[in-house]
Amino acid sequence: MFDRELSLDTVDGLLAAYGTRLKALIGTTIDATWVAWDIARDEWFADEAVIIKVGEIRLEIVCWKLSEIVLSWNAIDFSQPPRWVADWGSEFSLEWRRDGIPALRGAIGRTIVGINIVEYLYRTTVVQDRRNPANVGRKHEAWLLHGLEFELQGSTLEVFNALDQNGVASERFAGPEFRRVPV
Repeated sequence: MFDRELSLDTVDGLLAAYGTRLKALIGTTIDATWVAWDIARDEWFADEAVIIKVGEIRLEIVCWKLSEIVLSWNAIDFSQPPRWVADWGSEFSLEWRRDGIPALRGAIGRTIVGINIVEYLYRTTVVQDRRNPANVGRKHEAWLLHGLEFELQGSTLEVFNALDQNGVASERFAGPEFRRVPV
């Protein structure tokens, strides 16, 4: 089951815990991917892990909360319904679906040429504060852990935080609000 103790929210924390293992994936080829699939709705269930297989290694990625990432390695049992993050109960009918979404299918057979940890510049402005009206208009910004970017031969695969669930994209996030740290 999901080990919340392994949840990391900084680039330094992610690099310290997994930098060596992530770097070892560079030069390998993505063989397969899996996502949790909601059978009843016939759609991706983005709250469970995104799994990337290279050789005998399965990297399992979960983005949750606002800026936390959990990585695991070969920890998910495919003979069981998806419940790595939570025991979803009988209201959900979930299964592991191989290469279930287009962005992941497009990564199959491609070699990983680089991996970056991506941060996002999160900005807020106080619009209302009944207790302290002087706060209205006050701005705050912070770099938040956003996801992992796999630079592939001829393309990109991003697994990112989509506000307390996983997001996957086949295009690189661009703009000054994104910064990358190579592993």
